[in-house]
Amino acid sequence: MRFAFKTSPQNTAWADMLAVWQAADDIDVFESGWTFDHFYPIFSDSTGPCLEGWTTLTALAQATKRLRLGTLVTGIHYRHPAVLANMAAALDIISNGRLELGIGAGWNEEESGAYGIELGSIKERFDRFEEA
Repeated sequence: MRFAFKTSPQNTAWADMLAVWQAADDIDVFESGWTFDHFYPIFSDSTGPCLEGWTTLTALAQATKRLRLGTLVTGIHYRHPAVLANMAAALDIISNGRLELGIGAGWNEEESGAYGIELGSIKERFDRFEEA
């Protein structure tokens, strides 16, 4: 049996999140750790701090040795697929091959609108997802 954990980089201090990941890295039962890819908190006070997912993963990759890591999940509409592929390749190199890439079609209309990112219809989202 394999176990994983997830931390959301929202309304939390970086030092606290880092401590959780470093402790989990020392506990063999955990195979992987996950975070989310959102631009502001979605599960709590939306005006609070939120660390960007890919930057956070890169820092966590440097602060851990063993854990596989990834986002649950990256909406394909947030970044051009070629840019996302380049980011993922860089993080996989930085982490010594520990990246798990999770992508999805996207869903958060409020967040997308707040950042001027066109979400599109469900059909458009899934067409983009399939193309990526």
